[in-house]
Amino acid sequence: MFGVQYRLFREDIVETFRPYVNAAVGPTLIYMSPFVDLVPQADGSLAVNQVEFFKSFSRGTPHYTASAYIGFGANFGGEKSGVFGVNFRYYFTYLLGDGLPSLYDTNTGLLAATKKDFGGFFITLNVGLGY
Repeated sequence: MFGVQYRLFREDIVETFRPYVNAAVGPTLIYMSPFVDLVPQADGSLAVNQVEFFKSFSRGTPHYTASAYIGFGANFGGEKSGVFGVNFRYYFTYLLGDGLPSLYDTNTGLLAATKKDFGGFFITLNVGLGY
């Protein structure tokens, strides 16, 4: 993602507390691995078999979309010492089209729900050294 960060109150607050706002936009990959296998039965119905989590990765497919976020946070500590920071972000990630399978009805084996919105609220912690 390509982003910008703007430091707030540069001249008004001490150097050990540096609040900021940030935003970014860019391409996003959503990797979908199957969580069930639909197995046809002799009577024409479908049986739902759960797929083991790690084995499902080799059968996954990538889906590409765009994403963006907005956020705010602060870094604590001196500029030439250990730095700790926290950032609160909201991601906007929507998949165009029909969406991805999210839920199957175990009685019928039919798709019950799809998911198009993959965004949400995230808290990130930053730990490092200033130079």
